[in-house]
Amino acid sequence: MPRVQIDLDNVESSFQLIEPGRWLSELMDCTEEESSTGNPMLVWHWEIGEGPSQGQTTKTYTSLLDHALQGLKDHMIAFGATGGMIDLDTDRLIGRKAKLVIATARIKNRNTGEDMDVSRVNAVLPPDGGANKPGNGRAAPAARRAPAAAARGTGARQPAARQPAARTNSRTATRPAPAEQEAADDLPF
Repeated sequence: MPRVQIDLDNVESSFQLIEPGRWLSELMDCTEEESSTGNPMLVWHWEIGEGPSQGQTTKTYTSLLDHALQGLKDHMIAFGATGGMIDLDTDRLIGRKAKLVIATARIKNRNTGEDMDVSRVNAVLPPDGGANKPGNGRAAPAARRAPAAAARGTGARQPAARQPAARTNSRTATRPAPAEQEAADDLPF
């Protein structure tokens, strides 16, 4: 049996926060896995392609349950989908880029119970989805206001109008309209 002597006080954590902001990132892998509750999901593996955190990696998670497909739809829109039925082959998305909106969140460590900061992906946007900028990953206050409140200049938040979600039994996003087809020929769905 090996015997090792190590000074643990000199061992540094390999964990590093990703600088908050909007960063162009490359999809490195996408795997189908089960969540901790046993539900099907896709795990998207990203590499930050710019800024002070260039080269660091992060993940996003999208549910494959019919009632929880909004995250998957957001990812598909970031890759160029516009609506309708798609046949998704995630292998064809590898190497494509999207803009990740990174923020820092404070959570309790499951093992120690201590508060700790972690990086979170708040949104996945098309590659041109906003300026490359450091920041907290949130929109400026004026941009967060509801349109009616912004027009009045009150800054009061208005509840967003809710539309009933379209029910579907398949796991779908969309394909471009025929007029857009030529420009979208390189889309992987």
